[in-house]
Amino acid sequence: MIFDLKTGKIKQSLPISGFKISSVAVSLNYLAITQSTGLTSVFDKNSNFEISLKLEEAHVELGAQTKFFKGVRLLETDEELMFKKAAEVSKNSSLTMQNKLKGTNQGPYENTQASLTKDLNALKPSTIKAITVHNVNTLRMHQIHKSQNALTSISLVNYYVDGRIMDLQIHPSNDYLLVLTNEGIISIFKLANGELRGRIEVKPFSTSNYSLD
Repeated sequence: MIFDLKTGKIKQSLPISGFKISSVAVSLNYLAITQSTGLTSVFDKNSNFEISLKLEEAHVELGAQTKFFKGVRLLETDEELMFKKAAEVSKNSSLTMQNKLKGTNQGPYENTQASLTKDLNALKPSTIKAITVHNVNTLRMHQIHKSQNALTSISLVNYYVDGRIMDLQIHPSNDYLLVLTNEGIISIFKLANGELRGRIEVKPFSTSNYSLD
């Protein structure tokens, strides 16, 4: 179930009972969930999570007990980052405007705020990229697009590693992907094209407790 943190009300109930959630990723407009089965789904927040897309299902041999990372990362586009900045500027401007309108007769603050919110919503981007686990040693980057009342995706880049994927992180610059394997190797990929730019060896303390911070 998805709850609204502010009100505590249920926003959407999803049919994934019987499975654990392995990973959750949130962006401005989307929510991505990876289940313990390896299935990754993306939900549109602006449709009250009613519009969704089955993005990826990590492939593993039936009955295999091999442990590997099952998760998802959402890569915010430049448009989303710009929108966030615009929303923050709008929020600060609204607070200033509210203080000014308190002592005047220039109209209710609520109307002004509603107008600003409407303008910002019209600028909301509809495209985002996601990194998912395709199988034990392969990652994929997808581009997700919302068109009318549906989500579609295309696969852009594959990233291959030796060994089993244990964790992954996107560099804050949004230029590089870091992938940690059970062999104690961190592979650094160019995010845009999958080019391997470097490898870092780390001491393999325990193959079941690897993670990247």
